[in-house]
Amino acid sequence: MARYVDHGVLDAGLTGIDWVVESGLDVASVTTLTYAKQSRRKVRWVLAVPEAAALRRRRSGRQNHRNRTGGSEQALLRLKGVNVKVEFSWGATEVKPPMLADAIVEVTETGSSLKANHLKIIDTVMESETHLIAGKKAMADPWKREKLEQIALMLRGAIDAQSQVGLMLNVKRSDLEAALAFCLR
Repeated sequence: MARYVDHGVLDAGLTGIDWVVESGLDVASVTTLTYAKQSRRKVRWVLAVPEAAALRRRRSGRQNHRNRTGGSEQALLRLKGVNVKVEFSWGATEVKPPMLADAIVEVTETGSSLKANHLKIIDTVMESETHLIAGKKAMADPWKREKLEQIALMLRGAIDAQSQVGLMLNVKRSDLEAALAFCLR
């Protein structure tokens, strides 16, 4: 998504900030939308290895590691001190170790898929969340910018509304004060 927005194919889109960071493309974040499949929290981009692996924590300068990932995180891993050869994983990343990779980098919310595949998390590369992103050209257009801000408001409202409760009832005006007192206690 970030590539399409950066190249002007699309004015805006929704994507994880990890994809924006990974791609290094120049897009504007209109708003942050913190939600995941099971919760309203950020997800983690983690480095995981087989449970039986001797590597317990990330160590600087490790050589000759094969790493399968959901994307090309080589630069981020090197910033973390891990020297790796990164190969893109075309899906089912968590089933690749130990035959096809020494380690993987994968987005996880709960870690349950990693545990189900006998992997352990040894480091968090970064936290991520969904962002409404826009191209610089779209943000420079006052009409498009206003529309994007309205979309952002509606998306944030929909997410915030999930934790709210609405109550509607018909009450005689003479009973309204007692009904409100009951509801607000």
